[in-house]
Amino acid sequence: ESRDPNTCTATNPVRVFFPLCGKTVDMAHLALKNDQVAQVYGIDGVKKSLEVFASDHPELGIKETASSSKMNRFVGNGITLLNGDFFTLTSEDTDGRFEAIFDRASLVAIDPPLRKDYVKVMSNVIAPGGRILLVVLERADDKGPPFSVDEATVRALYESEDWVESVRKLEEDGEKKFNENDARGFQSRYFLIQAK
Repeated sequence: ESRDPNTCTATNPVRVFFPLCGKTVDMAHLALKNDQVAQVYGIDGVKKSLEVFASDHPELGIKETASSSKMNRFVGNGITLLNGDFFTLTSEDTDGRFEAIFDRASLVAIDPPLRKDYVKVMSNVIAPGGRILLVVLERADDKGPPFSVDEATVRALYESEDWVESVRKLEEDGEKKFNENDARGFQSRYFLIQAK
């Protein structure tokens, strides 16, 4: 049976994970205003980012809690933020796996030699049948971070994984070419990665 990639097939609220989350406001939106989301988790290596996020969103009631794991934990209403080394993350740290992962500018922040290790962590935390919404940047230069990640790189990283059912590029019809007037030369690309 093929899935409609534009339809949420979850019958129960899902758990959503934000790798290298920083202080993205998307986490607050999903934790507060979405009845299809059971819990939001994020991880970042910079504790200050999580503290600022907690301060910026008092309605979430986020407090740092004592933790016996290798991660510092910040827990609030519908949200848990972890502070620690992303590359050591396991599903035990996140209290289980995720039906949805929003990788918005995370893969592009990783040094290119560490990308396979990054994908390995994704395989450890995504639930069977889960989906990753991946947002990457293509750049006109090879500097970074953020590092340029093109479609061929995304496909090479994910299509070779035995847990991946498909990789689909989104918004092909509305795709824009590099804007020569954009001094940064950045272009966002969107992919949906479906786990088996």
